[in-house]
Amino acid sequence: MGTQTQTFRSAAASSSDIEITNKLLDDKDTEYSHLLSNSLKQIIIKSRTTRADLKIAFVSTESGTKYITIWSGSQFSIADLNFSGKTLYVQSSKDATVVEIVELF
Repeated sequence: MGTQTQTFRSAAASSSDIEITNKLLDDKDTEYSHLLSNSLKQIIIKSRTTRADLKIAFVSTESGTKYITIWSGSQFSIADLNFSGKTLYVQSSKDATVVEIVELF
């Protein structure tokens, strides 16, 4: 089964500055990558899948060793960023997890 990603752009005021991605992680404990938007100012990440904890990192292969845990039912947000050309790396504790990624730039 391949990885499926859906990306939506909002139509609200200043909507060109918001991107929402729903990324499917097929296999638990497997690192998946997501290229972040240029000029990223804020990011919000959470699992849509029940009882799925996430591990995130910003360096390839570190999502299993040096990571931030997003516990099921929680979300992670970082503001005041100035990211360009960065990649998010994420793993899930459960198969078939959908990760919601909101990028504001």
